[in-house]
Formats: sequence, structure tokens, C-alpha cells
Amino acid sequence: MTKEDDQVPANGNPARTRAMRGKRNVITHTLPPELLEKIDRRAGELGIPRAAFINMALSKALESGV
Repeated sequence: MTKEDDQVPANGNPARTRAMRGKRNVITHTLPPELLEKIDRRAGELGIPRAAFINMALSKALESGV
């Protein structure tokens, strides 16, 4: 697997990014309000920003084979 393969989602469509911040890509993603409320609540309980919680959740999902 090449580095380029890592950047193409399973559906074969390359992800579109808006900007780079340091070594991170900035993306836009929509969520249902109920899910966003749950994310914000849990991130607050953990004392971390929303983005950090989402990154952690996505990393754990990928590590577990989801």
C-alpha cells in the first residue's frame, strides 16, 4: 500500500480538503444535531475539545477494524 492509497476512501473517491493546518487536513463533515450534542457532552466530560474527541473516536474505530 502506498501513501497515496491511504488518502483514497474505500469508495474510490479522493477526499476533498479545504486547507492544511500544519500537518493536518481541514475537512467539512455534517452530523445530525443529536449526535453532535452527544459528542459535545462526552468531550466535555473528558475535558477535551470536540475535534480531539472525534479524532480519538475515529482512530479507535479504525484500530478495531470498523
